Amino acid sequence: MTTENETTHKAGDPQPWELKRRDDLAEKVPPHTLDALRKYRDCGYPVGHFLSAMMANDLRGACNRADDENAPAICDIFRWIYNRMPTAAWGTYEDVIAWVHDDTQIRTKIMGEHGERWST
Repeated sequence: MTTENETTHKAGDPQPWELKRRDDLAEKVPPHTLDALRKYRDCGYPVGHFLSAMMANDLRGACNRADDENAPAICDIFRWIYNRMPTAAWGTYEDVIAWVHDDTQIRTKIMGEHGERWST
């Protein structure tokens, strides 16, 4: 039995706090950075040195290359990458290069099969 303050939840549906958190992710990333991240993720467009460092888990390199808009948003940008980027697309510089070149067709396969999952 549920009270008036409780809501029913179906298995697999996102929790209300997850929806809020997802909406907040994109709002905190500078628009030009978000655009570059989405183009990289969806189409394999190369990104600049700052985002390459971010996706390669190179915090020192990212801090050295961040512009005035991205520097205060580094934590939010990383949260977006962690939550919105397929794991094959980031982690090392080699992963970033492989995602762009798509020689093994991993980007094509992931985005073809699960592209709608990454649509935000």
